[in-house]
Amino acid sequence: MTFTLSLLSQASVILPIVTGWIAFRNLPSLFRLLFYFFILALITEIQARVLNIVAHNNMPGLHIYTWIEFISFSVAYYLYFQGKRVRALIVINILLATVIGVLNAIYWGGITAPNIVSRSYCAMFITLYTLYFFYLLFKGNGNRYEWEYPMSWIATGALIYFANNLGYFLFSELWYTKVPKIANVSYVLHNLLNIIGNCLFAQSFRSFQKQKALS
Repeated sequence: MTFTLSLLSQASVILPIVTGWIAFRNLPSLFRLLFYFFILALITEIQARVLNIVAHNNMPGLHIYTWIEFISFSVAYYLYFQGKRVRALIVINILLATVIGVLNAIYWGGITAPNIVSRSYCAMFITLYTLYFFYLLFKGNGNRYEWEYPMSWIATGALIYFANNLGYFLFSELWYTKVPKIANVSYVLHNLLNIIGNCLFAQSFRSFQKQKALS
């Protein structure tokens, strides 16, 4: 069951790719960037599955994917936010995430070990960007939530996936060593959250079929 769920989780990235492809002509630059990211994510999932079968270790690809993922979401939020300070913070965090990723791959565990530090750092700041997005959204619209607003689907998916998986990114290696049952449950939850996140990302592209996006 866990293996099947893992395959479904990896394959779920196809959903935003298909919906993004259908709506591609109507996508603004921000969403085209995310569309290209999901294509890279699919390529990463394929190489991860192949490396896991051939070398029984898919960690090198995860190090690269984490950096690409953070860059993609950071640039997307950079394009969305208009404030100079938050944009400057995003640029600084991109540089810091790059340095942390390199250090994690070379000194803190190595390229064949889980990138706990860099993955947790990236997840934490994507979560913070997302919370700031919702702050601006609710501040501007009061109690009214625009469910057909494409960027809100991206932010909801990001919040569900990154915020809820932060503990998994931080402690999964420790859990596998000390309490395997918790590690297995957290892995199942991670896969489920990934599927939910990709469904919400797909919905963001579907929204372009109903109205003109405000990006």
